[in-house]
Amino acid sequence: MTIQLTWLHEPYVLLERFYDRVTLHDISEMKAAVDRILSHTASHSTHRIHAIIDVTEVTDYPANLARLKAIITPSSVERGWLILIVPEGNLLLHFVSAFAAQLRMPTKFRAFYSYAEALDFLNTQEPALMLSARCPCARGLN
Repeated sequence: MTIQLTWLHEPYVLLERFYDRVTLHDISEMKAAVDRILSHTASHSTHRIHAIIDVTEVTDYPANLARLKAIITPSSVERGWLILIVPEGNLLLHFVSAFAAQLRMPTKFRAFYSYAEALDFLNTQEPALMLSARCPCARGLN
């Protein structure tokens, strides 16, 4: 499986991880799964859900921006920050991933090179989350 969706800090922060060779089908599946979670959570809660998208272990990916744009639409559910974690030095993956992420969430978007940076940023935006790279919710993450 080249995609994984889990809660980093339920029900406030989703973690979307992409691995190895990612296809347009994988991206479409992930978007549908995230939309289902957002819709379900929105009907039971008033808080916004943040998402972290990790592409640090992606080895191959679709780079056709027109095809990405055709399958990725903004979520109809209001959400929090969309944070992208990209590998340093892979500028093309950074660009393509950022393009795709901003199609889903054009306003509240940031990219970082590590979980520590991403969690520090979320803590400045939502101090009540008290996320830490050392917290149990982030164990095993780089």
